[in-house]
Amino acid sequence: NNRLIYTGAFLAATLTFGQVVQADSLVLSRGNQTISRDTVVDSVVVGHTLDDSIAGSGHLIVNNGAQLVNNGTGHYLGMIDGVNFNAGNGYLGLNTDSMGVATITGTSSLWQNEKDLYVGRYGTGSLNIEKGGKVTNAEGVIGDRAGSIGTVTVTDAGSLWQASRGIIVGVVGQGTLDIRNGGRVSNEATVIGISLDGHNGNVTVTGVGSFLESTVSTQIEYGSLNIENGGKVINGHDGFIGANVSSIGTATVTGTGSRWDNLNKLYVGGWKDGSVLGNGSLIINDGGAVSATNGVTI
Repeated sequence: NNRLIYTGAFLAATLTFGQVVQADSLVLSRGNQTISRDTVVDSVVVGHTLDDSIAGSGHLIVNNGAQLVNNGTGHYLGMIDGVNFNAGNGYLGLNTDSMGVATITGTSSLWQNEKDLYVGRYGTGSLNIEKGGKVTNAEGVIGDRAGSIGTVTVTDAGSLWQASRGIIVGVVGQGTLDIRNGGRVSNEATVIGISLDGHNGNVTVTGVGSFLESTVSTQIEYGSLNIENGGKVINGHDGFIGANVSSIGTATVTGTGSRWDNLNKLYVGGWKDGSVLGNGSLIINDGGAVSATNGVTI
């Protein structure tokens, strides 16, 4: 069994070939674990319930230009206290009351997930990408299940969170995405606050060089988007503020150089065909700017 299990100490054997550590899964329930050389696993779980039903808390650090590659194919691996975890996925705060933190720091430091990344699955999750670190995955979910809290901070020039699919900020839990000081996030479609039963999602893009790019759309349903101090957001197609029934979405663009550019249309308070009417607010002040190549529908 090549599973890496950490409870503040190294408990299981690994296989080492040159400078690459290879093992089945990295499961960190309490304490800190630093990855300073290239490591290949098939799943990552940080923060989960222990065998004695005590909620665990763990902190994973990837630094020194190391690459943590989570290359599982998505198959079912098992359950921890009734919660499934699958190969290729990353989990921060898997179980209720657990806490999982990951910090990816330094130029060329990388956490690569073949499948999805959950920051706050049922518990509390926090992801920090800083000083040129990079995280990649398919779909990114911040604040997934009821009672969960997820926070992602991307800061400093060269730091990047890249999702090949979408990023959801606040499903039924509480989600926060903070992009600052030149940090960048790139994905297919950003959705902020997906459920009326949730505790909303909040996204802030602040500072010159800070950038959120969605190749398709940005959709604000039950939460807020704040673009300030020269931050920029760009959509390859449409933007939506309050596009679902009973949704309450707000976008604020403030400060010289702050921009939200939509390369097709922007819809405020409704869906594109007019069949659904939500509640949307767009606030532009202090030199902020919003553009929509093919017009704005209110």
